[in-house]
Order: sequence, then structure tokens, then C-alpha cells
Amino acid sequence: MLYLFMDLPDLSKDMETVEMVSKMLMSVLIRMGEHVCVIDELRDADKDLLVLFDICTSVWAPHNTVWRQCAMEFLTTLCRKSLNLGLVEFLDTNKCIENCVKNLRFMIDSNIIHIAD
Repeated sequence: MLYLFMDLPDLSKDMETVEMVSKMLMSVLIRMGEHVCVIDELRDADKDLLVLFDICTSVWAPHNTVWRQCAMEFLTTLCRKSLNLGLVEFLDTNKCIENCVKNLRFMIDSNIIHIAD
């Protein structure tokens, strides 16, 4: 779901609305992230969990920082509240951490690390 927001044009002229939508979305995502069944669904449904990791560590336009922060907060909530062996196995099998490190290295090597917070 967050991936859709990453494709939005620059809405910096209406930051009040962007912030309101991001806060509402985060509220819903945080509540969802407190349940193990959500991890299971994200893991099994078209690799949505992989997309969340990519959102956090891929290069995006600066106006998408708010959506990157939403993805990071959601992943943090999932790990804090719903971490289980299935998630750990998924992260290992799909090389999520390895891909995150690869993306971050690319940003450092390309001197665009300032884009990621």
C-alpha cells in the first residue's frame, strides 16, 4: 500500500494534507503491525514485505521522505510487536537485510546518502 504513495508527484505545496494523510495511515499501519497475522499476510501476499524493505532503502525523490518514514515505522512496529520465527526465516530466505545493505552502499557510493534519513 505504501508503494502507491511513493509514485505520487511532489505535493510539497500541500504539506499539511500530506502530513495529515501520513499520520492517519501510520495510525492504521501501527495498529495492524501489532498482530502476527499481518506479518503472515505480508509475507505470503506478493512479497509485500520485500517492498517495505525496498521503500526504506531505495533511492526516492526527496518529497517521498514522509512515505519512507512511514515504511520504517511500520517495519519497526512489526519487528517489535510481531517478530516470530516465520519472519526471521523470510528475512533470511529473501535476503532482505542483504538487499538493504546493498541499497545503502549504493547510496553512499553515489553520494546520495543524504536522501535517506
